[in-house]
Amino acid sequence: MDTRYIVAGVLMLAAGHALADGLSGSVAYTDGGGTARPARRITMQIWAANPLGDTLLGEVRTDDSGAWTATVTPPPMTIGYFVRAVAVNDATRVTSGGAAPPYYVDVGGAPLGGGAIPATTIDTAGPNAARAFAVADALQTGWLYGSAMRGAAPARVNTTFPETGAGTASFYNSATGLHIRQWRRYAWDVLTHEYSHYLADIDTLDANPGGPHAFGVSNITPGPGGKLNGVRLAWGEALATYNGTAAQAVSAHPPSPTTGDTVYTSLNTDTPASTFEVNLDTHAGDGTTGVNAGEGDETSVMRILWDLADGTGGSEPHDRVTLGHASLYSMIDNDIPGIDQLNGLWNHLITRPGATDALRVDYGAIFEEYGVSPHPIGDLIDDALMDSDPAPTFEWVRRNDSANDSFGLIVFDAALSTRLLDITIPGDVTSYTLTAGQWDTLNNHLGAARFIIRGSDTDQYATGSYWSDAYGFTIIPVPGAAPLAALAVLLGAARRRRT
Repeated sequence: MDTRYIVAGVLMLAAGHALADGLSGSVAYTDGGGTARPARRITMQIWAANPLGDTLLGEVRTDDSGAWTATVTPPPMTIGYFVRAVAVNDATRVTSGGAAPPYYVDVGGAPLGGGAIPATTIDTAGPNAARAFAVADALQTGWLYGSAMRGAAPARVNTTFPETGAGTASFYNSATGLHIRQWRRYAWDVLTHEYSHYLADIDTLDANPGGPHAFGVSNITPGPGGKLNGVRLAWGEALATYNGTAAQAVSAHPPSPTTGDTVYTSLNTDTPASTFEVNLDTHAGDGTTGVNAGEGDETSVMRILWDLADGTGGSEPHDRVTLGHASLYSMIDNDIPGIDQLNGLWNHLITRPGATDALRVDYGAIFEEYGVSPHPIGDLIDDALMDSDPAPTFEWVRRNDSANDSFGLIVFDAALSTRLLDITIPGDVTSYTLTAGQWDTLNNHLGAARFIIRGSDTDQYATGSYWSDAYGFTIIPVPGAAPLAALAVLLGAARRRRT
C-alpha cells in the first residue's frame, strides 16, 4: 500500500474533507487495424480506494467521443480513486456467458481531491476483457439504428463472448442473447447482422427457422415444409444482413475500412483466408455458380431489400425506387403483420394504396434483377411489328431457381397507364404466342407498347405472381395504310428504342 496516499487521505479527512470531488477522462479502444476509436456510451465505475474496503461510488457513461465526467463524495478513510471501464453500453452487456459479470478494464486512478485521468486506449489485441469493447461498440451502432427505425430504444441484450460451443457460427438466441465467436470481434457486418436478428425477434419481423445457410444458394428443399422453411430462412437471414448494413449507412459510427459500405465482409480475424465479401448493391461477390437463386436465396432477398430502400442511381437502370430505410423498416414492422418471407413484402408493395402499374413495374425490375421474377428474352424486345404480321411470340426465362411454373402476360401502352392485354398463360411454358383474337385487340393500338411477364412458383404452395420489368416493342401500320407523317413518327420511335 502506498503510504503517501494514506497520509494525504488522513490529512485531508482531518481537515474536514467531505467535499465532492470531480473526475474526468476519456476511453478509446483499438479496432482491427490498431487505430484508436472512441468507446461510445460505455459504463465507467468510480471506486474509492479504502483500507476498510474498496467502495463503488457511482457509475457514469462515456459520450459518443468516449469522454466522461463524474462527481463523487468520498467516504471516511478514502485514500484515492480508481476507475473501471465496463463493457456495458446502450446496446449490450458483454460477458463470458451465463450469469458472469460483464468484462471490465481498469483505466487509471486519481488522488483524493479528484482531477483528470490521462486518456486511455484499451488494446483489444489483448485478453477477452479488452476485446469485449470492440464487440460492444459495433453493437452500439446496431442499437442506434434500432432506436431510429423503431422510434423507441431496444432493451439492452446480453452478449456472450467468445462463444465456444460446438460449431463455428456466431448467432442470436432469444433466450440467451447474442453469441459472438472470437474471430468475429472486429467483423462489424457480422456483429450488426446478429444484432439485427435481435431486432427481428423483438419486433416480429420474421419467422426464421434457423439452420445452415449460405449466400447464393436457395434454401428451398424438396418435401413437406421444404419451401416454407426455405423462404423463411432466406428472408430472416437476408433481413438481418440488410438491416446490419443499413445500420452502418444511417447511424453514426467510427469509420474503418469495413464499415459503412454496401459490402458484407465476414472479416475472420483469426483465419484471414476464410474472409469473404458480398455486395448488397451490386453483383460483386457473386462468384460463378448459384447466385441470386430467387426467394429462397438470402443473396437475392437482401439485394432486393437494399435496392428498395436506397436511393436510385444512374448506374443501376433497374433501381428506380427509393423507399428509404426508415420507411421500409416501418412497412415490414407495422404494415405487414406476420411477415415471414419475401412474398409477403411483394404482395404488400403491389396492393398498398397508391400502387400503380408503373410502380409495380419498378418493383418488378428489382425483383427480376436479382433472380426472383421471370426474365423476358427474345427478338420481340425493342422490335417493330407491322399490324399485318403474324401474332408475336413472347419468351422468358423462368428464374426463381427455375421454380416459377405459372405465368402471365400483361401488355400496356407506352405510359403504362392502360392494360391492353392481361393474359393468364396456360401451362408451364416459357413462351406464348398471342391468339388471333388477342393480336387483333392489340394491333388496334398502333404505336409503342410495353409488356411484363409475371411468374409464380406453385410447388407446395404458391408464391408470386412476381412481375418482371417492362420491355418495349412497337406496332406500325402496313405502309400506305396510314398517313406518311404518322408512319415516320412511329418508325422513328421504334429506331430510338432499339439504339
